[in-house]
Amino acid sequence: MTSMREFENRFKERVAFTIRDAKIFLKQKKISDGYLHLMIHQMLKNGKLKRLSRGVYTFKDDISIAGFAFSP
Repeated sequence: MTSMREFENRFKERVAFTIRDAKIFLKQKKISDGYLHLMIHQMLKNGKLKRLSRGVYTFKDDISIAGFAFSP
C-alpha cells in the first residue's frame, strides 16, 4: 500500500486533522516532512483534501466542519 493511500485511510474518517497529527503518523512510517508537504500539496491540488485553516485539513465536503478549524 502506498504512503498516500495509507495516509488517506488513516485520516479520511476524522472530521479534521492537523499537520502535526500527520507528522506523527508518518514519522512511524519513516517518511520525511518534505514528502508530507508534497503529499498534502498534491491532495489539495487534486481536490481530495480541503484546507480549513493554516495547518488544519479535512477530507470531508460538509461546510459544518469549518468550526473545527478554530480552537478556543
